[in-house]
Amino acid sequence: MNETEDGKASPSKLVNPDGTTNWTVVFDDPSQGISVAVGATQSVPQLHTVMTNVALLLFKRKRDAGPRAEFLAMITDVIESAPEDEIEAIKAKVISILDAEKNLRIEKAALHAKNKLTQSIERRRDEQKGGLAGLLDNPVRLAAIVCGGFLVILFAALALYQINMGPSSGDQQHEAEPHQPAPAETPKVSKEPVENAPPKNKIVMLALKPLLVNINAGGSVRRLTLVPLIKIKEDDKITPICSLVPRINDNILVRVGALTEQGKELDKAQLSSVSAGVISDINARIKPLQISSMALIDSRKLPSKVVLQASRGCERVKLERIP
Repeated sequence: MNETEDGKASPSKLVNPDGTTNWTVVFDDPSQGISVAVGATQSVPQLHTVMTNVALLLFKRKRDAGPRAEFLAMITDVIESAPEDEIEAIKAKVISILDAEKNLRIEKAALHAKNKLTQSIERRRDEQKGGLAGLLDNPVRLAAIVCGGFLVILFAALALYQINMGPSSGDQQHEAEPHQPAPAETPKVSKEPVENAPPKNKIVMLALKPLLVNINAGGSVRRLTLVPLIKIKEDDKITPICSLVPRINDNILVRVGALTEQGKELDKAQLSSVSAGVISDINARIKPLQISSMALIDSRKLPSKVVLQASRGCERVKLERIP
């Protein structure tokens, strides 16, 4: 049985076989699902109380304070933007937001389970490739060892040759005097003033924390660090965007995971597609400041200073150009 005697979902029903949360049950369970609780509310104050408790349930970790505040602000905006006598219309909008949140969490859970399985397979493979067998299976490591041994033998042979072929005492007494180079000519200094080159206009971006993603390429998994860069103006307030960083990161990871699961390469076109989807989702949540463009850049293509600034979480940076 998946339900207890009082009709509530049992703990086993709330967890998938892979250990992730069964978000379909959490949101849609007919006895105690979140959407069912919202549908049962009869007034706006009651709905607001229920959603406050829902926010505490969905965002209960210490690091969830920002996403929880954003979620509640979005719900409050929906509730306060409509007359109280339109309770059914308000509940429909709130349930629509909950459906989007549920789908995002289901995708994240599936991606987490897939990554966990992939890491487990890689760990077992690495353990099996220990010792000489692992060395032979790794052509790069084997080549490095062979080349290193060859260089040691070569240097030893050259040293022995120099000892055997050293100059005689007579030759040492008649060493040629060192060649004296001709004095270099003094370069002519132009008396004309040199005009300074005009400063280049740098691009102001908002750099978010780098994200480590797994890419399936040719049957093997490789890791790539992406730095999200959001186009802003010099005088833009960044607090509204910085408060959305956890949701932006989750959105990126889910969309990138979906692409790589389909076996697609993360080329420039695919990354642009991911950025467009994230922008559309985020702009629906922030009213005062809309994101015009975003780029996902391989950290290896960015200056180390920019990557360091990005690692702080949400920092203004200036670039000569976007790679």
